[in-house]
Amino acid sequence: MILIFLYFVYFAVLALMIVSNWLVFTKAGRPGWAAIIPIYNTYILLKVAGKPGWWLIGLFVPLVDLIIWILIYDGLAKNFGHGVGFTVGLIFLPFIFLPILAFGRAEYIGKAKEIKGQQEEGKAGRPSRRWPLYAIAAFILVAIVAIVVVLLQPASSPESGKVTVSIEAPATVSAGGEFVATVNISGVKNFDSAVYDVTYDPMVLEVVAINGGTVNNTEVPVDMWDFIPSGEQGKVRILNNIPGTPGVSGLGYLSEIRFKVVGASGDTSGLGFVPQEVSMADNAAKDILATWVGDSITVQ
Repeated sequence: MILIFLYFVYFAVLALMIVSNWLVFTKAGRPGWAAIIPIYNTYILLKVAGKPGWWLIGLFVPLVDLIIWILIYDGLAKNFGHGVGFTVGLIFLPFIFLPILAFGRAEYIGKAKEIKGQQEEGKAGRPSRRWPLYAIAAFILVAIVAIVVVLLQPASSPESGKVTVSIEAPATVSAGGEFVATVNISGVKNFDSAVYDVTYDPMVLEVVAINGGTVNNTEVPVDMWDFIPSGEQGKVRILNNIPGTPGVSGLGYLSEIRFKVVGASGDTSGLGFVPQEVSMADNAAKDILATWVGDSITVQ
C-alpha cells in the first residue's frame, strides 16, 4: 500500500513538472510541447535560461552537470525577474518553485535583460551580487567530490558488523571424557574462506581432531589445521576454504573441534579466539568483518 502511494506521489510530481515546464516555455515564447520531448526539453530550458545550447553536452558529464544545472536555474530565475533566493529555491525545491514560475504572475524578461546586460557591458568596479550562488555551487561541488572519494575507499563486505563467529561448547564436561565444540557463524554473505586461532588451557584440554562444517547446506571443509607452535597444545590454527563455489551466505558452523578432557574435576578452561589472528574473506577477496565470541567449560 505504501509503495502504491509512493508511485502515486512520484507520477503526480512528474506530471506537475511537465505542466510547469510547458507553461514556462510558453511564457518565454517557446513551444510548450517541447516539455514532453526528452533531451529537447532540456535544450529549450537552456535557451529560456539564456544559456548556450551546447551546454547540453556538459549535462552528460558527472559533476559538471550539477554546476550547469545551478547556472540554468540561476538564468531561469533572472529571466523571470527573480533574485538569488529564488535560484536557491529552484535548486533545492524545483517541484515548488518551478510551478510558481509557471502559474504565477512572473513574466519572461529574458530578452530585455539581455539587451540591458549588453548596454552595461564593460562597466568595471561593480562586484557581482550573485556571489552567494557561486558559493553554493562551490560547496555542492566540494561535497560531491568528498562523497565520491569516501565511496571509492576500499570497503569491507556489506555484511560487516552483522557477522558473528562464536564457539559453542558444553558448559560442563566429564573428566577423562571427550566433547565437541563447534565454531558457529551467522549473518555471513558470500563467505569464501577463513583462518582463525583457537586458544584453550592445555592443562585441562587437548585437541584430538578437527572436522569441517556446513553453512546453508554447503560443505565448508577444513583445508588444514595445526598447533601453534607446531606440536604444542594450547593454541590451534584452522583454515577453511570453499573451492569452486561463488560463496555461501547464511548461518551454520565452520568447524568441529574434538577435545579430550585431561584436567581434574573443578578445573575450567576458556575457549577463545586470538583477535590479531582471525580473518575472513568473501568471494571477491574482500575482508568480512565479524564479532568473534568465545566460550568456556568446567570439568565435573
